[in-house]
Amino acid sequence: MVKVRKNLSGYEELMRSLRRQLHIQPELSDCEYDTQAFIIEFLNGLKLDYIQPMAQTGVRGVLLVPGALETLGFRADMDALCIKEETNLPYVSKRAGIMHACGHDGHMALLMGFAKWCSEHRSCLKYNLVFIFQPGEEGNGGAGRMIEAGALENPHVDRLYGFHLMPELEAGKIAVVPGPLMAGACEFDIKITGRTAHGAAPHKGIDALAVASECYLAIQNILTRTLAPDVRALITVGRLEAGTRRNIIAGEALMECTMRTFEEDTYAFLKKSIIDKITAAASSSGAQAEFIEHVRYPAVINPSALAADASSLLEKDALEVMPPLMIAEDFSFYQLARDALFMFLGCAPSESLHSAQFNFDESVLMYGLEMYIRIVEN
Repeated sequence: MVKVRKNLSGYEELMRSLRRQLHIQPELSDCEYDTQAFIIEFLNGLKLDYIQPMAQTGVRGVLLVPGALETLGFRADMDALCIKEETNLPYVSKRAGIMHACGHDGHMALLMGFAKWCSEHRSCLKYNLVFIFQPGEEGNGGAGRMIEAGALENPHVDRLYGFHLMPELEAGKIAVVPGPLMAGACEFDIKITGRTAHGAAPHKGIDALAVASECYLAIQNILTRTLAPDVRALITVGRLEAGTRRNIIAGEALMECTMRTFEEDTYAFLKKSIIDKITAAASSSGAQAEFIEHVRYPAVINPSALAADASSLLEKDALEVMPPLMIAEDFSFYQLARDALFMFLGCAPSESLHSAQFNFDESVLMYGLEMYIRIVEN
């Protein structure tokens, strides 16, 4: 278990209060205006060198240290999910159908607590520090927009760190994994265009639903018959919509899908295979098929050297190594731009992420705070 220094005890109640205030007012991706205002108000009390709204609803705070040779960045995501909360907590979400069910309220509270600690110990710091509060992680990749807005420049961020709460990991433990940690994800649709006809005269139409069914079966065979068994990849068709009435041949069908991979060549192969399969299935019936890509997150792959350095800061019984997970995170965009390490912060026992019953004991944020402090002291 991570041993937390005794002089941090006051931060536990601070982070608990911050987290609960954020939990009450969750906001969806790219709508985090109240959250942004809350964070800016808090940071204004810390006497940072500058605080910037960014990427519409994001925030960046900067603390400059004279003579610093490096700049370290720390990131927290801000957005909530479209989920009706079922926790019955005294600080339950006050916004109907919206909930912090992925721990982003905790991530923000941790980073705010850490920013306060840094502002109170700036005379002891040897790095410039950038605190990045990022919108839209659950949406269409707010990390990319923060980078485009200049979150990693002025000062130039050399290394970046982030945490995600993990219910599958024991409280007091931190997972630091070198190499692949989380899969890359692609959200895409398959649109089938056929021709409507009366259900009594199917020969006069082109049945988009039948074509979609062929496409579904063909896609399942891609993973089982064209990839080696040890290649980690998933394709999920989560929704299929077609037709308007029971006695009309469906003229259109829409399949909503996700694809998850770790290697770029695997992603390219699967995408091409899907397009080839759906094109063949559609053309054999005279229909048309279209692959529509909406969101693409690369895989989260931790630099081995950065992971080794972070691991050396932890007690042996606090360090956990986990197998790569098929869930995705847009922290990967930072890793394309900088050396960046993503870690898991244990919060078990807890319901799973994205559950309407998800909650966690805020005391686990102290372990994350201790780890961040060790990083800036190292």
